[in-house]
Amino acid sequence: MKNLTYKSNINKEKFVITSVLSLCLAILFDGKRKKPKKRKSFIQRFVNNFMTTDRIFSIAVTKDNVKKQEFKTKLKDLEIENAEFIDI
Repeated sequence: MKNLTYKSNINKEKFVITSVLSLCLAILFDGKRKKPKKRKSFIQRFVNNFMTTDRIFSIAVTKDNVKKQEFKTKLKDLEIENAEFIDI
């Protein structure tokens, strides 16, 4: 039997989302094949789907964070030229 070690720095919301998605995928794609010896158990399908959805979710979150950082640096580097001071 293979040892399954999986390290992840995930928060509660991400865990819930990935586990629900992997549960749905494990139920929808139940792995029925013509050869029952090659059929995976429900837990194996759940774990495989969980790792896949976690990877996809992590990639999406990191891309979003990179875009936010780029936007913040653009705001810091923004210079206002030919502006008129308005006294309120």
